Amino acid sequence: MDKWKQLLLRHLSRIVLAVLAILLGLVYVFREAEPMIEQRSTLPVKTPDPVFQEAETKRYQELLASQPAIEQTQLAVIRNFNILNPLPSDRVAEAERKAAERLPEADQAFKQGDTAKARAVVEDILRNICPGFQPALALQAQIIEKEKPTPTPTATATPTATAATPTAATPSPAAALGARPTLPPIE
Repeated sequence: MDKWKQLLLRHLSRIVLAVLAILLGLVYVFREAEPMIEQRSTLPVKTPDPVFQEAETKRYQELLASQPAIEQTQLAVIRNFNILNPLPSDRVAEAERKAAERLPEADQAFKQGDTAKARAVVEDILRNICPGFQPALALQAQIIEKEKPTPTPTATATPTATAATPTAATPSPAAALGARPTLPPIE
């Protein structure tokens, strides 16, 4: 008896594959035999459903038709909810309008050279009114670019002094905004 158990366990995977192949063959044979089965020439007789009567069906359809459209109910808020936008969908346009009203104040201060005031207004717009307002982000990038310190020309240095000090690469505008440096293209 122990010998049969060991033999069965040793060849279990082959036995399982053989059984699955037989089942697959049976499915194939029955599928091929299906068109040979004679089709009914007449449609089956429709019997009334004892659970859901025809009169009840009409009544439920009338109840559903009397419901208001989804845009007129509280379900519209759920349907229009955007998880990626912190503001509800009906207030996005209002927030953008308020941000557009405040942006000329920052733009005027920037053109007059008052970058501190322009930066404060832009940061207020982006923090409190509309976080992703693109014109404010563009003006913020211009303010950062203008506030970057300009390199001062140095006096003529001796060749030994320039060779001893390593030169740092000038950061790109994207690096000033906090972007990751890009890799050179692969040739």
